[in-house]
Amino acid sequence: MRLVGLAVAFCVSLLVVFVQVFGAEPREPVADEYVYLTIANDLNQSGIFTDAWYGGVDSSQINTAGRFFAPAYPLFLAAMAKLDPLVGQFIRCHAEGRIAGSKTCPTSPVSLLIAQSLMAAVMMTCVFFIAFTLSGSHLIAGVALLLALATEEAAYYAGMYLTENLAFLGFYLFLAAGVAAIERRDVSAFALAGAAIALATLARPSYQYLLWVVTSMLVLLTVLRVSSIQLGWRHVIAFMVAALLVLAPWTVRNWLIFGDPALSSGYGGFILVQRVAYNAMTWPEWVVAFVYWLPDFGDDLSQTLFNPKHYERLGFNHEASFYNVGNSILMSETLRLSGGRDAHLDYLLRHYVIGDLAKHVLVTIPLTLRGIWVGQYLSLAGILLLVPVMCAMARQKHLVSFAFLALALLFMAGLHGFVSVNVPRYNSPLITLYALIVAYSLVAIVCRFGLLPGKQRLASVSEI
Repeated sequence: MRLVGLAVAFCVSLLVVFVQVFGAEPREPVADEYVYLTIANDLNQSGIFTDAWYGGVDSSQINTAGRFFAPAYPLFLAAMAKLDPLVGQFIRCHAEGRIAGSKTCPTSPVSLLIAQSLMAAVMMTCVFFIAFTLSGSHLIAGVALLLALATEEAAYYAGMYLTENLAFLGFYLFLAAGVAAIERRDVSAFALAGAAIALATLARPSYQYLLWVVTSMLVLLTVLRVSSIQLGWRHVIAFMVAALLVLAPWTVRNWLIFGDPALSSGYGGFILVQRVAYNAMTWPEWVVAFVYWLPDFGDDLSQTLFNPKHYERLGFNHEASFYNVGNSILMSETLRLSGGRDAHLDYLLRHYVIGDLAKHVLVTIPLTLRGIWVGQYLSLAGILLLVPVMCAMARQKHLVSFAFLALALLFMAGLHGFVSVNVPRYNSPLITLYALIVAYSLVAIVCRFGLLPGKQRLASVSEI
């Protein structure tokens, strides 16, 4: 691909994201955003990465080193505060307990929104790059880019103060580098893929499981010498070394402070207890969940078709919802029975996952489906058109790369369904797959019906 194509895609992405981000009403931080702002403020004030208020409530634990949360995004916020005093004022004001909507705190700093918009533009450029690499068509890549931008997924997070900004940046770069690595067998692409997934891991530790799986697969394929993949040890080593170099500072820090290199501690149990609460759903609720969690219209359709007692607990607002129970009653009870946060995850795994594995796996199915409906109707179209596009990719000898893209995204969606409440927010990068599939299909339809001039027709695409 010519660099000019990527440059144009980036500029278009940046322009659209700027319009979407700066065209929105100024907003105050909410919920989880306060946590990351507080940790960033602690970093600026004391130089210590803390657990915010998750580290305890007594004064002796203030400014105590922690690792409940992943480091990348709070470190990014702290760095931005050093570069721009307005960012520091914004962070400090909200971290010191200002209520949401307070008129005394500065509005969202322009420099921070610009930095996050740049990240979003890079993500969307990755969509263009992947679509072009797998189709060989600038037209398909351009349509995929416009579809991805139209969902406003990237711009939505660029205007917020959440780990998604860096986690998704790393994941998008990993997907793009992974596709390039498979297509070209380029060592530098493997290295970029390793560094990118490590960055995503430092922003959200759940990505470490994808890192382990990919590393294991690379080693296995190299040992087996699969001819169709053509991997050598130099590719595997480049991937692993790059990932280790990115992870090393944080793991070494944890080893020195806590005595082990674990990326985080306590957060796994905090998230898993919300998930295992759903295992209490009845079988009628389990069936209704497949409808209730459909994008956009699912909840309204369920209200028309089913008894309220079969869908009320599936949402977030009902006082007895599984989410609320997991965050309150079940949280308190399991923390007490486990003996505290350090043993919480192990207790949940033994008693609620392994101890009730069949139910846990079955409940994971609708929860996974809930999380894949990213981009509303674009996701529905993407799922419906998945098989024919996959067949076309096989004919064009891009099936391995396409399978890597789809499996990496769906692995994370399945993992999120297994260990978390798995809202679509967690799986926003699925936009890459859906945009590619729908763009490919739209251009194929246009070609098949002769709606493009002869020279612009893509014979290989019209085979769908």
